[in-house]
Amino acid sequence: MRLRFRHVMIVCGIVAIVTGLVQQGRATPQRIISLKPNITEILFAIGAGDQVVGVTQWCNMPQEARTRPKVADYLRPNLEAVLALRPDLIITSRENALRRPIERLEQAGIALVMVDFSTLDKTLKAIGQIGRRTGHTAEAKALRQQLQETVRRYRGSMSYAPKPALLLVADKPLIAAGPRSLLGELLDIVGGSNVVTAAHPAYPRLGLEQLLATKPEVIIMSTGQAQAPHVPGGRAMTWRTVVVPVDLLRAGPRLVDGLAALHTALWEKP
Repeated sequence: MRLRFRHVMIVCGIVAIVTGLVQQGRATPQRIISLKPNITEILFAIGAGDQVVGVTQWCNMPQEARTRPKVADYLRPNLEAVLALRPDLIITSRENALRRPIERLEQAGIALVMVDFSTLDKTLKAIGQIGRRTGHTAEAKALRQQLQETVRRYRGSMSYAPKPALLLVADKPLIAAGPRSLLGELLDIVGGSNVVTAAHPAYPRLGLEQLLATKPEVIIMSTGQAQAPHVPGGRAMTWRTVVVPVDLLRAGPRLVDGLAALHTALWEKP
């Protein structure tokens, strides 16, 4: 039994090597499936929209993306629907990806790229990687430069003290963007002093008492909801609450608009 198992593993290894070599020699992919909304936005932004044949149920931007067949929800692809579209490349992210469905796609022999959007630097690298794999290197470089210039502009304009702020990405339970997350970096870029410390995870879960103890001046809600955290017992809130649409903070081309929205939320007078 052990020898048989080892034999199978050796054969699988050889197949994987040969498949990798074949994929390296392939022409520019013409049938791409995107398994994340921000990846779909990047593909269209760099001119690869005509190559996209399948997207997720949450891929709502740009408008043209809504016309593509839906082959996945946010976490899980429909393997039959994916295979029916005969893709020559699937692109997904390391964040919020279920391991088993990804393994099954790889076992089907489809070229698959996993990119990382956990930080701003990794997001910029991911855009470059997507550009290279889809034949749009120059366009991806231009998009990266646009995002980098926007970041420099906001950093260069900060001439006043940072404002204590909390960026919530979920309200039931309360989940915040910590300093080590992409959204935490964006908050810092526009002059927010994150009341969540670097000792926390990238996206920590907070209790109401923890929230009250952080004493933010501004709570930015990017949760898909417009309702502020409820404070029971008649205790007065010490913060101002502002809503920023969650879609604007996707790790992609609309981060330009997302930074503008965060800046307005943080510094606009009530």
